[in-house]
Parts: sequence; structure tokens; C-alpha cells
Amino acid sequence: MNDRLRAALPLLVLGCGCYGGAALGWTFGVGASSAVLLFLFSMYPLLVLVGAGLLAAGWIRWRQEA
Repeated sequence: MNDRLRAALPLLVLGCGCYGGAALGWTFGVGASSAVLLFLFSMYPLLVLVGAGLLAAGWIRWRQEA
């Protein structure tokens, strides 16, 4: 693995995780009795914004590392 990807990978993984949590919350959170899924549903907009920010930061770090 090259150094550029190694530097950006934690941000990219966290960004994808935020989008995964938002997708789980949006898909199953409304009708679920699980507190975790209801929490993810209530935090959907924040998870999308944080995920987008993390993915953008990872992309910028990947592009800047030489």
C-alpha cells in the first residue's frame, strides 16, 4: 500500500461507515424497536454531513500527499 493511500484510508473508512450507519438508520430505523437503529434514524442528517466531510477530507489528504 502506498503512503498516499495509507494516510487517507482512516478518513475514507470512517466516512463510509457514517454513510453505512445513515443507510441502516434510514432503511430500518422507523419500524424498528432497536434503540440503536432509532438513534441512527434520528441522527441521519448529521451522519450524512459528517460522512461527506470525512470522505472529502480523505480525498484531499490523498491528493496532497506526494
